[in-house]
Amino acid sequence: MTRPRAADDFPMTRACMEELRRERARPRAADDFAMIRARMEELRRVAAARILAEPDLDRRAVLGGGLGRP
Repeated sequence: MTRPRAADDFPMTRACMEELRRERARPRAADDFAMIRARMEELRRVAAARILAEPDLDRRAVLGGGLGRP
Protein backbone atom coordinates (compact mmCIF):
# COMPACT_ATOMS: atom_id res chain seq x y z
CA MET A 1 0.00 0.00 0.00
CA THR A 2 1.41 3.39 -0.96
CA ARG A 3 1.22 6.39 1.32
CA PRO A 4 -0.32 9.58 -0.06
CA ARG A 5 2.14 12.36 -0.76
CA ALA A 6 1.85 15.65 1.13
CA ALA A 7 1.35 17.45 -2.18
CA ASP A 8 -1.71 15.30 -2.85
CA ASP A 9 -3.44 16.73 0.22
CA PHE A 10 -2.55 20.39 -0.41
CA PRO A 11 -6.16 21.73 -0.35
CA MET A 12 -6.74 20.19 3.09
CA THR A 13 -3.42 21.52 4.41
CA ARG A 14 -4.21 24.98 3.06
CA ALA A 15 -7.68 24.95 4.68
CA CYS A 16 -6.17 23.98 8.04
CA MET A 17 -3.57 26.75 7.80
CA GLU A 18 -6.25 29.33 6.99
CA GLU A 19 -8.35 28.18 9.93
CA LEU A 20 -5.34 28.52 12.25
CA ARG A 21 -4.71 32.05 10.95
CA ARG A 22 -8.34 33.01 11.64
CA GLU A 23 -8.11 31.59 15.16
CA ARG A 24 -4.94 33.57 15.85
CA ALA A 25 -6.53 36.76 14.50
CA ARG A 26 -9.52 36.54 16.89
CA PRO A 27 -9.12 38.44 20.14
CA ARG A 28 -9.09 36.28 23.23
CA ALA A 29 -11.26 37.22 26.20
CA ALA A 30 -8.15 37.99 28.26
CA ASP A 31 -6.93 40.36 25.55
CA ASP A 32 -10.24 42.22 25.48
CA PHE A 33 -10.83 42.50 29.22
CA ALA A 34 -11.39 46.27 29.20
CA MET A 35 -14.19 46.01 26.64
CA ILE A 36 -15.82 43.12 28.52
CA ARG A 37 -15.68 45.04 31.80
CA ALA A 38 -17.19 48.17 30.15
CA ARG A 39 -20.04 46.09 28.68
CA MET A 40 -20.76 44.45 32.06
CA GLU A 41 -20.94 47.86 33.73
CA GLU A 42 -23.25 49.15 31.00
CA LEU A 43 -25.57 46.18 31.52
CA ARG A 44 -25.59 46.81 35.28
CA ARG A 45 -26.55 50.46 34.71
CA VAL A 46 -29.37 49.43 32.36
CA ALA A 47 -30.65 46.90 34.91
CA ALA A 48 -30.50 49.48 37.70
CA ALA A 49 -32.41 51.96 35.55
CA ARG A 50 -35.10 49.35 34.88
CA ILE A 51 -35.44 48.66 38.60
CA LEU A 52 -35.79 52.39 39.36
CA ALA A 53 -38.24 52.93 36.50
CA GLU A 54 -40.44 49.96 37.43
CA PRO A 55 -40.31 49.39 41.19
CA ASP A 56 -42.62 46.36 40.93
CA LEU A 57 -39.97 44.37 39.05
CA ASP A 58 -38.25 41.62 40.99
CA ARG A 59 -34.64 42.78 41.35
CA ARG A 60 -33.30 39.21 41.09
CA ALA A 61 -35.13 38.62 37.80
CA VAL A 62 -33.75 41.84 36.29
CA LEU A 63 -30.18 41.11 37.33
CA GLY A 64 -30.37 37.45 36.25
CA GLY A 65 -30.15 35.92 39.70
CA GLY A 66 -32.40 33.93 41.97
CA LEU A 67 -34.99 31.37 40.96
CA GLY A 68 -36.62 33.62 38.37
CA ARG A 69 -33.48 33.60 36.22
CA PRO A 70 -34.39 34.34 32.59
